[in-house]
Amino acid sequence: MGAKITKKLTKKIDKLTYQWTINIDSEIIEEEIKNQLKKIQSRVHIDGFRQGNAPLDMVDKKYGEDALYRAINELIRNSINEIVKDEKYKLAMQPEVSIKDDIKRNKDISVEVKITKKPEIPDIKYEKIEIDTFELELSDKNKEDEIERFRARMAKQKLAEDGKMVENGDTVDIDFVGKTASDSVEINGGSAKGYKLEIGSRSFIEGFEEQIIGHKKGETFDIKVKFPTEYHSEDLKGKDAIFTITINDIFVKELPDIDDEFAKNLGFKDIDEIKKLLFGNMKNIYEANMKNILKDRVFTLIFEKNKFDLPESIIERETDERLQKIKEANKNNKKFDEKDTKKKIQQDLHKSYAGFYLINDIAEKNAIDVSDEEIKQVATQDAIRNGMDVKDVLNRIEKDEKTKNYIYFTVKEAKVFDFIFEKIKKNVKKLDKEAFDEYMESEKKKISNSK
Repeated sequence: MGAKITKKLTKKIDKLTYQWTINIDSEIIEEEIKNQLKKIQSRVHIDGFRQGNAPLDMVDKKYGEDALYRAINELIRNSINEIVKDEKYKLAMQPEVSIKDDIKRNKDISVEVKITKKPEIPDIKYEKIEIDTFELELSDKNKEDEIERFRARMAKQKLAEDGKMVENGDTVDIDFVGKTASDSVEINGGSAKGYKLEIGSRSFIEGFEEQIIGHKKGETFDIKVKFPTEYHSEDLKGKDAIFTITINDIFVKELPDIDDEFAKNLGFKDIDEIKKLLFGNMKNIYEANMKNILKDRVFTLIFEKNKFDLPESIIERETDERLQKIKEANKNNKKFDEKDTKKKIQQDLHKSYAGFYLINDIAEKNAIDVSDEEIKQVATQDAIRNGMDVKDVLNRIEKDEKTKNYIYFTVKEAKVFDFIFEKIKKNVKKLDKEAFDEYMESEKKKISNSK
C-alpha cells in the first residue's frame, strides 16, 4: 500500500473540542528528514567544505537529530492544517499536540491532537437587551461644591503670620522623631526634617494630623498614636508610638476669586467656559464609571439571550488546576469549602470564556480593531498615572508580547462595549451627585460580595 499519513477523529471531547490521531509512517518521516537536511546543508559551515557544499551524510551525522525533530514538527503541522481545512474548523486556540511514542529514526509515530474550534455565536438582537442606566444631573449645590473644589485646587500657599494656630486644611513644615511607646526605640524611617504635611490629607496614620491642630509655629510637643493592626511593617502593627514634633512654618491657602479675570489669566474666554468644562468633565467621569460597572452585566445579559457552546473540557481542566493551587494555599484552613470554591471557579471561567468569545466575535463581525497607536496611548496614560518612565514602559511592551496582548484585548473590550452600549435599549434615569454616589457605592458592594 506504500507509506502514508492517516488522520482519524477518535473522540468528541465536548461540543467544541475534538481529539484526532495522526499516524505517520517512518518512510515519510525519512523523506522529510532529507528535505530538512538539505535546508540545513545550505546554511551551515562544516570544516573542510565551503558553506552549502558539505556532503549530506556529513550534515546528517552532525545535524540529524535536529532534522528529525524539524521533520516531525513539519509533518504534524501540515497534517493539522489539512484537518482544519477539510473539516472547516475555525480555531479557538492553538491545537494541543501529544506524541505517544519515543522519537527515533526509522520508526513510525502516532500523535494525539486536541483541536478546539470557535463556538458559533448567533447574530445578536441588540434591541432585545434592556438595561437601566443613569445620567448625572447636577443640582445647584453640586455645581457650587465643584467650583469650590476647583477653587481649592487652584489655591496658592501663603506663609501664615506668627501666632497663627494650625487648622484643618493648612500645610505645616515640621520636624518629627517617632519612637515606640513601650521602649522609646526610634522607629526606622519614622523621622524627618522640613516635612511638608497638609492637615486633613490623611497622609499619616490616624490621629497624627489631628493632634497638630491648635499648635503654633515654633512649638515642640509630643503626640501619641497607635499603628493600625494592618500596617505594612510587622514590627509596628498595633503598637503605640510617641512622635516629638516641631512646627517650623505654617502655610495657609490663598483662594482665588473665581471670576472672568481669573478665567482669562488661565487662557479661557470667561468663567462660564471653565464651569462648562468642569461640569462636563464631572459628568463624563461619573458616566464612564457607571458604564464600567454595567459592562459585566451587559455581557452576561447578551450571553443569556444568545446562548452558545463553550469548551467545557478545557474549563474543567482549568478549574481543577486552579482548585489545586487554592487547596494547597488553604491546607491548614479548616473553614475552606472545596465544593463552593470549585463552583465559584467554574462560574468565573464560564463568564471569562463567554466574554472572550463574544467580544472577539462582535469585533470581527463589525470590523472593530485596535491599532498599535491605541495600545501605545493606553500604555502611556498608565505610565503617567503610575509615575513610571513612559519610554521604559513602551520599550517593555515591544518586548513583552503577553503585556501587549493584554492591553490589546482590554482596549478591544472597551471599544466593543461602546459599540454595544449604543445599540441596546437603555432606560435612562437622571440622578443628582448624592444619589449617583449612593448607586455607585451600592453596585461596588454587590460586585465585591459576588467575588
